[in-house]
Amino acid sequence: TAQVVDCRSPEASCKSWKLKGEVECTTWNHFSPFYFLASTDKGNIYCCDVRTNDPVFTLHAHDEAATGIALSSQLPGCLLSVSQDKMVKVWDIQDNKPSFVVSRDMKMGSILNVSACPDSPYVFTLGGEKQSLQVFDISQSAPAWKHFKNRQCLVNVAGAAPVNKAGEETTEEKETTEIEDDMDMDMDANAVSAMKSLSLNKNEQRKDSVGKKVKKKKNKRK
Repeated sequence: TAQVVDCRSPEASCKSWKLKGEVECTTWNHFSPFYFLASTDKGNIYCCDVRTNDPVFTLHAHDEAATGIALSSQLPGCLLSVSQDKMVKVWDIQDNKPSFVVSRDMKMGSILNVSACPDSPYVFTLGGEKQSLQVFDISQSAPAWKHFKNRQCLVNVAGAAPVNKAGEETTEEKETTEIEDDMDMDMDANAVSAMKSLSLNKNEQRKDSVGKKVKKKKNKRK
């Protein structure tokens, strides 16, 4: 069973979906806020809409328990699933029409968890029985890159700089960098001006001090 609960009023606001098998993992579709995904020990992935009572689609993703699922932080429709069958699979669920993209045996035994990098649309981390942690960049997989390369990334998470495949800064990032450079130059100029002002004040204080000492000496001689 999968449930959606409103924590502000958990008893009054609760909706359930009966799914086959035990639920292993759930995640919200942050590109479509009415939808969430759930994986089960039967290897299935369900997509549910909080506005309806039945799953939008059911995907038989693995032959063993689907232990983890993760959506790309910025690439709509890009879903990764991992399983006790030792495989990680890449799916495209755009428009709620799931299609298989590519799979890989990561040589880490049963894979227990997958998580998307918030700063890159293509990078994920995997946790497994062997070599407990691996980073998986799906852009290095020819089938995955061919499938997703022309899809626009919609989210720039946590102020991350948009970067194209060649690793070059985008126009937006260049403009941001230029603005930051101008701000730094203004701050540097203000700092230099303040230092000069401080230096002038110190020189004036020294002159006043020297002048007072000279006057005192003259008065003593008289």
